[in-house]
Formats: sequence, structure tokens, C-alpha cells
Amino acid sequence: MGLLSNYSPTFREEKAVDFLSRFVKNELNFDRVVVDEVGNLIASYGRGDRSIALIGHIDTVQGFIPVIIDNGLIWGRGAVDAKGPLTSAFIGASSAR
Repeated sequence: MGLLSNYSPTFREEKAVDFLSRFVKNELNFDRVVVDEVGNLIASYGRGDRSIALIGHIDTVQGFIPVIIDNGLIWGRGAVDAKGPLTSAFIGASSAR
């Protein structure tokens, strides 16, 4: 819900990236969480010779839609494309530890 509440149209993603980076670091306990000079969030954990890249985007089309939970469904700008899937990928990666 928190990520969806952060309005993030293209070129204005800073608040959403900040929210997600804090979530990934503080709630999912990734070892390394960095936001680079152009706003990409890069997070990692563990060590070894192999790595897996999970790639997504956090920007949305313009126009704010309030976040609503209705009958077990979450509605809001980015819920399906692509804040929801991006959050799910981070949670899945964290669970795979």
C-alpha cells in the first residue's frame, strides 16, 4: 500500500524509489541497497559466484488514483504495472534466502 501511495509518473519517481529502498533494507534485510545517480535501485544479499537480476520499473503513467482495498483486491496506479510485481519480486527474492 505504501508504495502505491507514492505518486511516481515518469521522471518523478524519487519518493517511490526512496520508499522501496527503505522497505528492501529495513523490512526485507537486503545486505546492500543503493540508489544510483539516475535513480535506479540496486539491492543484493549473499555472496558467491552466481547472481540473479530482477528487473522492473517503478514509474507510472500520469494521473493519481487513490489506493483502495475492495473485497481482497488492491486498486491503485501501479498495482499491476509495475509496483505490485516489483514488490513481489523483492519479497520472493528475500524469501528464497
